[in-house]
Amino acid sequence: MAGSRVTRRYAKALFDLAKEQNILDQIESDMILLRKIMADSEEMVAFLQSPVIQVTEKRSLVAKIFKDKVNRVTFDFLNLLLHKNREELLSEIITYFLKYLDDSKGILRGELLTAYELSAAQITTLKNQLDRITGKNVTLQEKVDSSLIGGFVVRLDDTVIDTSIKNQLDKMREKLMLS
Repeated sequence: MAGSRVTRRYAKALFDLAKEQNILDQIESDMILLRKIMADSEEMVAFLQSPVIQVTEKRSLVAKIFKDKVNRVTFDFLNLLLHKNREELLSEIITYFLKYLDDSKGILRGELLTAYELSAAQITTLKNQLDRITGKNVTLQEKVDSSLIGGFVVRLDDTVIDTSIKNQLDKMREKLMLS
């Protein structure tokens, strides 16, 4: 995950404050709500990120939408971002906050691509192996991609485990072309 130093600093500060005040669960719910709203409303994102719209208008909208729906710490954090003209970082801050939260719980989120749907037993076996290798509780988002032909691809942060037949065929093709 790339991310700017500033983005990570804001996310870490929010995470530390929530942890200190023992409200991590509440702030997590708020971050998930904010992420959903931003994903569902391009207009909201455009409004918040517009350099033409005054901060007072943005604060007014944030107050109308969020004041009674989120924890006071989240509300104050949103206003801080507006005050510092950092609202364009909100989406990335949410991502990092949730990553810090997962790290604190020993959770590692990843993606599992398979050529066909795996059985529950196969997924459990794979998950247990990944848990053992990483030392964390791996949570996989499963997707089917028939272009893989067979096998699977696991993405965990910057690590990719590719056992797909497509990948093996691509490697074989490269070797033959170099010969």
